Amino acid sequence: MPPKTTDAEGKAVFQWTPEAGVRPGNYTIQAFISGQAGVAASKTITVYYKASISVDKYMVNVGETLTITVTVTPPTADLTVTIKILDYTGAEVATLTGTTDAEGKAVFQWVVGPEVRAGPYTVQAFISGQVGVVASISTRVIKVPPVGGRDVLIDKFELAKEYVLTCLEESLFTITVTLIALLALALILLKVKK
Repeated sequence: MPPKTTDAEGKAVFQWTPEAGVRPGNYTIQAFISGQAGVAASKTITVYYKASISVDKYMVNVGETLTITVTVTPPTADLTVTIKILDYTGAEVATLTGTTDAEGKAVFQWVVGPEVRAGPYTVQAFISGQVGVVASISTRVIKVPPVGGRDVLIDKFELAKEYVLTCLEESLFTITVTLIALLALALILLKVKK
């Protein structure tokens, strides 16, 4: 960095933005004062990558493929990225590993197998050499049973509609059974009163 002069308070402010190719880890910043021999001050900082994660759909059915893209900032090629897919209990369902391209992107494909339960899932991204989760996103796996003997629909809108209708039918059935049980209890109580 080019030298700077101090202000009235004796401060000189520098800004540094890690560029592409700078790996995560510890870096030492050293300060030198003109006319003075050696390092005047030093400080160690830690550089981390930032990342974002996206999915091509937020609802996926069994047998379909979910495309997951992790984008690392600053863009750096050949980083090892691992993603973990966790179910709603926190259990790990799948682990996939890949490397970033020149744009800092790593693309993964997760084929949802028949053993996967319906419900919400969390996709977490990790970068080799960096501690902790760098990004996460949620998605949902749905299993739509055939309604009225029909095959499961492929169209996403129709698939979502059938799922909602199936849930409503199950809820209405539960409410109806509860109402019948309450009505029967009321009739028994009326007969007991007489």
